[in-house]
Amino acid sequence: MTRNWGRILGGPKRARRVPLWRAVFQRVIIDQVRDGRLRTDDWTPGLRGVGVVTLLMSLVAVGLTLATGLIRSGTDLAMVSEISIPLPVIPPAFVVCAVALSLVIAGLLHAPWPLRLVAVVAGLSSFASVSFTVADLQAGLPSRLLLTAATLLVLTVVWRWTRPPRWWEPPLVCAVMAMGILGPVWLSESELRLEVISLSLLIFLLGTIAAAPTIVAAFGVVDFALSTSLWVADLAGDRVSVRIFRGVVIVGGLGVVALLIPRWLGQPRAMSGLVASLGLLVVVGGLCRVADLVADRRSAGQTDVHHFGASHNGAVWLVGLSVGGLLFLEVALLPLWALFERWSFADRPAWAVWGERRAVVAWGLAAVGCLAVGCVAAWRARRGVAEFALGLIPFLVVNALRTAGVVRVPWTPGGLAVVTASITMLVVIVWVLTRRFTRERAEAGAALFMLSAAIALPDVLGDPVGALLGAAGSGLVLFGVAWNLLTGSTTANGDSPRFPRQARVLLTLGLALVVLLHVLFATVIRGGGVGDTLDLYSAYGSTLVGPAFLLVVWLALISGALAGRSWRAPPG
Repeated sequence: MTRNWGRILGGPKRARRVPLWRAVFQRVIIDQVRDGRLRTDDWTPGLRGVGVVTLLMSLVAVGLTLATGLIRSGTDLAMVSEISIPLPVIPPAFVVCAVALSLVIAGLLHAPWPLRLVAVVAGLSSFASVSFTVADLQAGLPSRLLLTAATLLVLTVVWRWTRPPRWWEPPLVCAVMAMGILGPVWLSESELRLEVISLSLLIFLLGTIAAAPTIVAAFGVVDFALSTSLWVADLAGDRVSVRIFRGVVIVGGLGVVALLIPRWLGQPRAMSGLVASLGLLVVVGGLCRVADLVADRRSAGQTDVHHFGASHNGAVWLVGLSVGGLLFLEVALLPLWALFERWSFADRPAWAVWGERRAVVAWGLAAVGCLAVGCVAAWRARRGVAEFALGLIPFLVVNALRTAGVVRVPWTPGGLAVVTASITMLVVIVWVLTRRFTRERAEAGAALFMLSAAIALPDVLGDPVGALLGAAGSGLVLFGVAWNLLTGSTTANGDSPRFPRQARVLLTLGLALVVLLHVLFATVIRGGGVGDTLDLYSAYGSTLVGPAFLLVVWLALISGALAGRSWRAPPG
């Protein structure tokens, strides 16, 4: 997801003889894959083997996801409470859960120390989840395997704490996780009901781990829409005469407005939503202006579209970790409490009653984190980072207030898109009437209209692939996982003493596999809320964080165009 628009948009133009679609494909797909893919040149043989296994399992997961209808209609189903799962899926589901958790834990062995504690909690929680299949925890081989695996996991984390990564660490962790998950399940003669309960607990644990990367994956659609909009405007403006291009921009802008307004009018409380969207735009614009003024004290300049190339990754992960972190604590600690205190899974402990308010707390934490990141970035004149972090705060606060039932702000991405497209149309009309509609402004206008359409894209189109698969959001997430792996692996390609290269790669592969498994289970399993969590996480990325990011970029682009700055020139 890391981009450098200053280098890209400021570079030399392609020859006019190259067709527009081919030039856009080259810039949006080929160039970004070449610059952002995982670099396997210096991988060790062991790491290459892990990569091959992860790739094969990912392809199998995607294939099974696409064949969900055939699987559920052609096999017997296990029905436990509200959960229905195909019987042939249960044994391999335990295997893939063990492998996915192994990759994540192996990647966290050499991560910063708080993440290593997360690895221990995740591993012990997975063993506690499997303990529901063991009838007698006081004796027997399955109980000994659970205890031995838990001890070995803790000892492995402590042993490798200060040592450099080695190629045999992933197989070692995988063997420990197989001992603690697969051993008790296969050796204990438990009822099918208990196996389904244990599997559902494991899947929920994977779902909490997948929360942040799922939000980032759903945001990948927004990232793709942004790069496509900028490149189409940039390349099309250089291939068409200025008079024809200005006409195309005006007609295309009118078409965007005409398509968005009927959609907006069909929504309940349309006028209230319009006012709320306009208020969000004003507040976000004010915060971006404050960030710009603070940054000017350190380094004079203007925030343009080029500054947003690498700014959004951290903020999106911050939101994802805030949402998933609290859920992980509850889901991961609950099986441990149930194991040691002998509570039934249905009777939740007193400290977990706050779970219903978890979302409000998560949005509040994310808003506070964005405020801290935005203030520090503005003080250090890190343009783009400051504007996005501060501009995201109103969206998070509004979502927290709506979740808590305090206010009912009826804003939608579609309503926000109507506001931005209408303002763009008014600005273009003023430029035309005052004869200031230059080629540069025509290109900026084209990008502004396409950004407005991109804001409403998830709200208008929804997720047709997810609807076919039976799990809303699954299509967006599948696309986002592939897009981020192919174009956003810059962090995984890095290296540092605190976070070595092998650990980064293992964590990247493990999280990608966890997200794909989350999508698979959400489509194959019915009931239990697995599909609901996938829908929520994908919506957070595509219809909450995504519109906020596109709005901040839209504000930077229109302010630069109004000031007469070239939006294609490199900053500074």
